[in-house]
Amino acid sequence: MKTYNTEPKYYVYAYLRERSTKIAEKGTYRYIGKGQGKRFKGSHGNILVPKKMKFIKFIITGIDEEASFILETAMISQYGRIDTKTGILENRSNGGNQPPSALGLKRKPRIFSAESRKKMSNSAKRRIANMSTEQMKERTDKIVASRKANSTEWFSEADKQKMSDTRKILYQLPEYKDIPAKAGRGNKGKPKSLAHIEAIKAVWRQKTAI
Repeated sequence: MKTYNTEPKYYVYAYLRERSTKIAEKGTYRYIGKGQGKRFKGSHGNILVPKKMKFIKFIITGIDEEASFILETAMISQYGRIDTKTGILENRSNGGNQPPSALGLKRKPRIFSAESRKKMSNSAKRRIANMSTEQMKERTDKIVASRKANSTEWFSEADKQKMSDTRKILYQLPEYKDIPAKAGRGNKGKPKSLAHIEAIKAVWRQKTAI
């Protein structure tokens, strides 16, 4: 028998349609969910999360887990699901303790057309191009901070030692002596010389000795 959390910290929420469609009119429910904390803003697979809070409605808050399951299931049953041709909701399960994965359903990956990908790329380029130096620095700092927050070290001590040992071997190879220490701007983007390629191959052949 499932044990439910009795703390009154759960809620049931709905995503509203931002525009009228063949399925239903603008402002009607398109997805029903339950959760706690910031679940309403989290990833929902193929379900698009509204960017504006006016399209997110909290049906009830301050209830326990079991009550949220019951209400979620009842509302999905009431409004019906698009995939089963019973209603207007984008939900792929009947709610309660039946997430799509529990039913053996797999979410289909979103596939963008070439035109859509080009538009998204151009939009990202315009945003970056219009950034000031301060905004660009702030963006870079956020990316670095995020990566560091998810990793204790960029490289482990063992990795650092292995890279150091690899460089030492590379510098000792006769073939490497003819390669400039730093590539000038004129060589940027050009293919590596045969000597450089052979030197790299030689390092990989000796990597088991590291």
